[in-house]
Order: sequence, then C-alpha cells, then structure tokens
Amino acid sequence: MQAPSPWAPPRLLGALPAQLLGLAAAFALLLVLGWDNDGLWFDPDSARHALSGLYVADLLREGLGDPLGFTLGYFQRYPAITPGAYPPLFYLLEGLGFLLLPAGPGWPRALVLGFVLMLAAYTLAWARRWIAPAAGWAAVLLLLLQGTQVQATAVLLNLPALALGWGALYHLRRRQEGGGRGQVLAFLGLAAASLLTHYAAVLLLPVALALALGGRDRRIGRTVLPMLLAGGLLLLGIHALLPGWLPRFLPSADSLAQALPQTYDALRRLVGLPMLLVAVLGLLLAARDPRWRSEAGRLALLLAVTVVVMLPLPARDLRYMLMVLPLLSLAAVLGPLAWAAAPQRSRLARGLAVLALPAAVLLTQGVQPFNLTRVAGFERVTAHLAQVGPEDTVLYAGGYRSTMTFYLRVGDPGWQRRLIAGEHFLNRTTAVRGFLRITEPVADDAEGLLQYLRSHCGCRWIAVEVRDEGDLTPAERLLRSVLLKPPFEPVARFPIDSPFSPRVDLYRNTEPIVPAAPQPLRFPFFTDRSFPAVPPIRHRDPP
Repeated sequence: MQAPSPWAPPRLLGALPAQLLGLAAAFALLLVLGWDNDGLWFDPDSARHALSGLYVADLLREGLGDPLGFTLGYFQRYPAITPGAYPPLFYLLEGLGFLLLPAGPGWPRALVLGFVLMLAAYTLAWARRWIAPAAGWAAVLLLLLQGTQVQATAVLLNLPALALGWGALYHLRRRQEGGGRGQVLAFLGLAAASLLTHYAAVLLLPVALALALGGRDRRIGRTVLPMLLAGGLLLLGIHALLPGWLPRFLPSADSLAQALPQTYDALRRLVGLPMLLVAVLGLLLAARDPRWRSEAGRLALLLAVTVVVMLPLPARDLRYMLMVLPLLSLAAVLGPLAWAAAPQRSRLARGLAVLALPAAVLLTQGVQPFNLTRVAGFERVTAHLAQVGPEDTVLYAGGYRSTMTFYLRVGDPGWQRRLIAGEHFLNRTTAVRGFLRITEPVADDAEGLLQYLRSHCGCRWIAVEVRDEGDLTPAERLLRSVLLKPPFEPVARFPIDSPFSPRVDLYRNTEPIVPAAPQPLRFPFFTDRSFPAVPPIRHRDPP
C-alpha cells in the first residue's frame, strides 16, 4: 500500500504577495491604533528621547564649538534631555531629520514605525528561508502581538535596537550557511548599530553566541567574538564615564526572589497567555517532525537564552524582553504547519490548525484586553504660556514634566522660555538606591518654601498637575499650601488626557520677579560629579 504523500500548504498561504498584503494590513492597523497618539505617553523616557533629538539638531546648528557648555546650558533651559544616559544613534537620526522637518513628535514616531517594518521584514525573511514559505505569516502575527503594538506607539529605543539586533542575527545565520564577507559585515554593522541605539542591546550578544554555538561552525567565532569584546568594552566605558549607571543593573537578593514570577508576567503581557501556549505547543509539535526539528530546537535555545539572561537583572521590564516577540511568532507558526503536515489529518483538521493563530490573537484580546495609553493636552498649556509669558520661566510640578518640557521646546524656537522641574527643584537627594532616588523637601514649612522660591526660582508661572492627595510627595503638598495664598493667584485650568491626572492648574506669581542665579547641575543616578552653574542656552543669532 502506497504511503500518503506529504501535505503541501495551499499556494496562497505561501505566496509572498499575499503575505506582503497581510503585512500592509497589519501595519495599517498599527497606524490606526496610534493615529491620535503622539508617542510620548511613556513618561519620562518617551519625551526625553524625542527632546534629545531636537537637542542634537540644535547642537549641530549652533553648539559644536563648545559641546559640553552648550549641553549644560540646554539642560538648564529644557531639563529633559539625556545625551549621556543612552547611546547616540537614534538621537542622531532624529537630529538629522529635525534639521529638515518641523519640531514635533511626528518624526520620532515615524522613525520607530520604520524600525517596526524592519523587524517585520527580517522576520518574514527568516520564516520563509528556514521554516517554510507559508511560515512568512509569522511577520504578520508579530505586528498583531500586544507587545509590538504597545512599543510601536511609543517613542522608545528598545524596539529600534531590537530591529537592528534581529537583523544582525539573520545575517549571522546566513553566514553559518556559508555566506560570504557581506554577511559578516552586515552582522557586525547591524549589531554595532543596535549597541549604539540602546545599552540593553548587550543582551543580544549571548543570544548571538547561542546561535553561533548551535550552528557548530567554528568560523562563526571570528564573527561573534569581536562583538562580545565590543560589548564588554562598551560596558566598561559606560562605567568609567557614569559610575552610578552600571551598579543599578546588578542583581540583589530581593530581585532574584521575584525573577521567575516577574519574567512569566512579562511574557504574558507581551504576547498573551493563549499565544504563549500556542508557541510552546508549536515547538513541541515541530520537535516531532524531522523537517522542523532542528528549527524548533534552535528557536527553543534562543528563547531560553533570552529569558535566562533576564533573570538576574533587577530591571525586569517588558522593554528588555522584546527579543521574544519574533522568536515566539516563529514558534507559533510552527504548530499549525507541523500539525497539518501529518498525512492522516483531514481537511477540517488542517483548516482548524491554520485558524489557530488568528483565534489565539482574538482570544488574547478577549482574555487580556488592552487599550493603548494616550497622553495629550500639554500643547495647550505651552501655547498659553507662549502668549502670556514668551520669555518667562515656569516651575512644573508633576509626573509629566518631560512631556511638558518637550512641548515647551517645540513652541520655543527662539530659546526664550525655560522650565524648572519641580521634582528636582523642590527636593534634595539624600541617597540613591538602585532605581530609587531618596529625597527630602528643600524647606520644612510653607514660609520656608516661599522664601526658597523667591531666591532660587525666578518663576512667573507655576504649573501643577492635579492628582489624588495620596499620590503627592511631601514637597508637592507643601507647594500646594503655598499656592493657596498671595502672592500666587490661579489663572487657568487645562484638561489633559492621561491615566494619572485630569488637568494642569496654572498659577501666576504677582510679585516682581527677581532673576535667580543658575544652580550647579547634578545627576545622582549616574555620577557624584557636580557640573558648573552655566546660564540657560541662548541663540547666537535670534531666529
């Protein structure tokens, strides 16, 4: 009796044009979901990344003669830039774009979306080349995962670093197949670009090493080892320049005790429990099929390494586990392929297997519904300040200080206005413990704070986020009591759309304003060094 012939997927499932059309539809969904989202909702990081791109553009225009002095003066006026806290590549791309494009969140968001397409393109190529042409739908699935959709609507560095790193792994594997020097150069270039986008890209290096060792190709060592060395030198250089940065990422007993539950929770939130189960089932089914056994083992190895390197880190944030998104997408498509490939399966069984992936996506949304976060309304606050105080300083007290600073700079091409961050102005740092800054108010009572404002602020305006009493710091409660009495008067209320605050209240200081001398700059999370008290930056020639 003749054995049944192996199952071949319908031609449409493996057709590249159909998969590209699916990618276009999934990407269009991303655009619709984030259409009215400026991408700055992840405060303070998102707004800092966007503002740092504007800073780079301004630096290229006017600050190359004295970069350090320009940077310190820029921070005195717009205290939300982070040029030393992160690598420069994304900021440089932003800055080059801002030399030609208008200031605003549009260009940073477009950059992130461009890296989303890059990530999907490499996933498509990986799936079609090493699994099957029909597996190219993994790239579409990738864009439908919750973790991808959330990251694609925020101006963050993690997804761009992932796209570059995933591309590097693709070319590393092409090199394992016997690819020439071009594959080596592509791997080294993309891996270096990933490291220059976010320091957390060093987590890519153990994954690359696992991929190289899994291929049992000794030549790969000459490709991967230089990047391992570069990653180590990068960390040593960061520690030398910013001694307080690296120790924050070292494990503690408390963080290790929470490692497994926090890692599982991160995976569940990134892809959803139904999709996580489908991916695990896909690896198990593919491991039984000789055609995909090797690929299933490789994906399982890369997933295991990705999770294991995260376990000792105290910052077990979703953003640092994004490598699982393409890996789980590929693992998930293996399940339907391996199930349907068995000769004894009926057409109905194969059809249900193919429908398992969209069903898992819909089930995830039903079991774990999510709404993309949106923060809006700060443009109205800064536009009002531009009208009533085009050259004034505003003290801002609230959690969205970086978003407020970004829009202040967007509406201030002449570098005339200034923001003072209440979190730092109203408190003094007494200690730094990991990612936590221990502070105490600069004054003991309302009268002491009023005198401190008069002598050190020089603020005509004070903007305060309205929040629940229990969410306020002692310094913010003290500021509230000061604002209830003269010389301050309420002038406007601005509704904002945010998860934590319904509005921003604006107060005016009716006393004559005495300009305050600039204060020395300190960055306790990174270094004990104190930087000179330079004045806020000004244009060499008014625009």
